[in-house]
Amino acid sequence: MKAPVAMLALSNGARTGLTGFAAGLARSIAEHNVTLNNLLPGTFDTDRLKSNLAALTNNSSRDVTEVTEEIRTGNPARRFGHPDEFVTCAFLCSAHAGYITGQKHPDRQRRLSRHDLIPLNTRMAAASCS
Repeated sequence: MKAPVAMLALSNGARTGLTGFAAGLARSIAEHNVTLNNLLPGTFDTDRLKSNLAALTNNSSRDVTEVTEEIRTGNPARRFGHPDEFVTCAFLCSAHAGYITGQKHPDRQRRLSRHDLIPLNTRMAAASCS
């Protein structure tokens, strides 16, 4: 968990515990070529986000558009991510990330596109062949 979320008060403690558990488990399974990482994607435009925004407006006197805009502009990119942009997960599941384990991977400050991974994968493949 990167930061507690006010409307998810009950899950904040559980998510913090899960982060610690995942880091410890990752260290114990790495010798078996199994990796475990914690992905912190930030706010993505999904059905869950829409239902959370609706719940926020039900608990306040504000309009859903106003709440949505407030959360959107609070994001460093000033927008919500699109699910296709969350390529960190695909990379961590690839052979190129076999050494990365027990880490928290924030994907909030800069959204990658699938085109950003092409040079990275090419460089890593070339490095592993030399």
